[in-house]
Amino acid sequence: MRIGRALFSFKGRMTRSDFWCKGVLVLLPFSIVSHMLLFVPTGGARVIFFIISVAVLWPGLALMVKRLHDRNRSGWFLLTLLIPVADVYFAVRIVVDVCFLRGTAGPNGFGDEPLQTKLTYNYSMFFDREHYGFNLYIAAGFLLASLSQLFTWQLISTLVEPFPPLPTMYYVVQFVGALLETAVFVFCSYAIRRNWLLPLVFGVCLVVVGIIRRGIFSWLQLQNVPPFEPFIVRSMFFNFVWGFLLLAALVYAVRLWDAKIWGLGLGMVTATLLDTVFVQSFNALTRIDYPFGFDWTGILTSILDGIIFGVLIYLGIILYFKQKGFTLQSGVTPQVSAAS
Repeated sequence: MRIGRALFSFKGRMTRSDFWCKGVLVLLPFSIVSHMLLFVPTGGARVIFFIISVAVLWPGLALMVKRLHDRNRSGWFLLTLLIPVADVYFAVRIVVDVCFLRGTAGPNGFGDEPLQTKLTYNYSMFFDREHYGFNLYIAAGFLLASLSQLFTWQLISTLVEPFPPLPTMYYVVQFVGALLETAVFVFCSYAIRRNWLLPLVFGVCLVVVGIIRRGIFSWLQLQNVPPFEPFIVRSMFFNFVWGFLLLAALVYAVRLWDAKIWGLGLGMVTATLLDTVFVQSFNALTRIDYPFGFDWTGILTSILDGIIFGVLIYLGIILYFKQKGFTLQSGVTPQVSAAS
């Protein structure tokens, strides 16, 4: 089922996999942003929250109706939520039907049984060196995306509140750190063939890279740069979470959405948003000196970073296979193009 029909059409049936992959995961970033706006005590934030809530209402209803159709129930069954007292029972029943139960076998009153989505794309497929060689394009894309995080943060921070200039050595150290992250990313992608293990290993590797980066900063003691202790458990934990979310987003974006540019972008925005929200929430709960609430500079930066990451990784994959004479066709492995 195409993403447009999944989100906007009320006709037909929808499988559980399409509901989660092309519905829930697509709307999740919008839900995260809208609920974070509730913590901002301004009228503008309330207006944006209302706009996002209205915008996702139609897709949310379309998803639920098609899943009810798959269970051979009319979409009007949702009106049972308006019945006093019994609404709790019907709410639980609808959640179970929509989210967890398989549809009826064969045709029903709302159409033929939908075909299960065949997940033929695999992240490790793009890093098969024996068949496709070594992809420097995706390494360059990852490096540029890592470096862009410095400038997106400064750009948005400057718009919100100017900050003192940072010394040149700060950028040199960050560049070295980005090079190390890129080397680790490429090594893990080519060396580890099990997708479930890849995010875990990459997260551990980023812990080591973080220790090296903080060690260099601690040794240099740069002006306007806070002192860092290399072995800070909190920072090591945050390094692992970021590495895990980044690779998990890439792995599942490829698997669920066939390496499309919108899928990689959405996956990376989700990863950067979850990482930022996790770090801010963890600090708010564990540090007395940390103000409760969300840092909107960090939130906006994470959204922009996610978009840049997704686009550059996509270009790294597409440009490399195009140069090699391969085409990526939906649902199949790369095949040699007819034009030589």
